[in-house]
Amino acid sequence: MVKLVLNPMASLQKGFTLIEIMFALLLIGLLTGGVVNLFKVDLDKGKHKENVESIEQIKSVLEAYLLINKHLPCPDTFSSADGLEDRSADGSCISRKGYLPTQTLDIKAVDPWRQAYFYQINARAENISRVTNICEPASVFGKTGARTKPTSFAQCSSTKQYFCNGCSAGCSGTCNFSADPRTSDAPPYFGLSTRPFGGSSTNYKNLTIRDVGGNVVDNNAVAVVVSFGQNGPQTWHNLLASGGSCNGSLHIPSNEKENCDGDSDFIAPNFQEIDDRLIWLDLYGLKFKALEKRLLD
Repeated sequence: MVKLVLNPMASLQKGFTLIEIMFALLLIGLLTGGVVNLFKVDLDKGKHKENVESIEQIKSVLEAYLLINKHLPCPDTFSSADGLEDRSADGSCISRKGYLPTQTLDIKAVDPWRQAYFYQINARAENISRVTNICEPASVFGKTGARTKPTSFAQCSSTKQYFCNGCSAGCSGTCNFSADPRTSDAPPYFGLSTRPFGGSSTNYKNLTIRDVGGNVVDNNAVAVVVSFGQNGPQTWHNLLASGGSCNGSLHIPSNEKENCDGDSDFIAPNFQEIDDRLIWLDLYGLKFKALEKRLLD
């Protein structure tokens, strides 16, 4: 008879091998998870960086569009969503907010998270008498229509400077109320005398840009473009579901709601503060660029 001799050390060694295998698998899992998390962090940083670069390019494209076409485009309305600006038959903008008209601008349609860009403009661009009036900030959106001006519009005889609200206070000569810097009903409808009229909703409907502390950065903005960042899908869902305002949503950080709550105030953050990114067009800046290209001669 063959006698079997059990080796207790063999069992012990086998037991240690299983523990070692389990430990190794656990270690591999932890390492893999760490690598994945690091990769995700790097990926997110890459997308944020790409977003900053992309939205700055959009600003350049809008400025170039203005210099070529002598006006800014209207928003692509939420109901349209075809990438084209939406105007009424009279030439005014159908809506003050909507999607960026990427088809009209011939640019990439989405941000790095594959979400659309939000676009809001001076509210008076919805009124044809405003977009063709040389003294209105909304006149940067004027494309067609009969040129208009207020009855107080005048030129100083001594300096040849135009004033929107009469010129007696700043003119040593006489005020000529029949003078007109425009000779045709065509863009650009804005001019050197077109005032920024800062102050947002209380004065001529310009948009106000603030920092996260609530301090005013610029209150002469006539257009704003926003990428809602990493949580863009949720923001857009709430924005569209509520008819253009995300103010009541519980799923959007409170310091980001200012950029989608439907009013005329926006927050321009630093990179670490919120992940929204935005650019805006200031009327002073637009007039300066138009002067460089001799559009306002």
